[in-house]
Amino acid sequence: MKTSILAALAALILSGCASANLTPESVRARCWSASDPECFNVCDAYRDAVADVKFTGKKQCRETCTALHQRLASENAINRCERSAANGMDLCNQYCNQNFGGD
Repeated sequence: MKTSILAALAALILSGCASANLTPESVRARCWSASDPECFNVCDAYRDAVADVKFTGKKQCRETCTALHQRLASENAINRCERSAANGMDLCNQYCNQNFGGD
């Protein structure tokens, strides 16, 4: 319960910075704010995907988001984390669009 409140608070604080580009941490915080605590690992995976890879451009970044979503959606098809996987992909793609130009 405390984790949910903290995640919601973090998302609220970050929403005040909506004009700033997403960071890996804000991808996770926004994903957490719309997720069940049991699904936070899904959000963490999206944060890790954009934090741990040096992308050459938007296309490579978005391909990483799509591949991760395919894996996570499949793994979470029978539990209530499927929505978190879809939300995480949207945020991941938003991160790519904001932080990489070109392709």
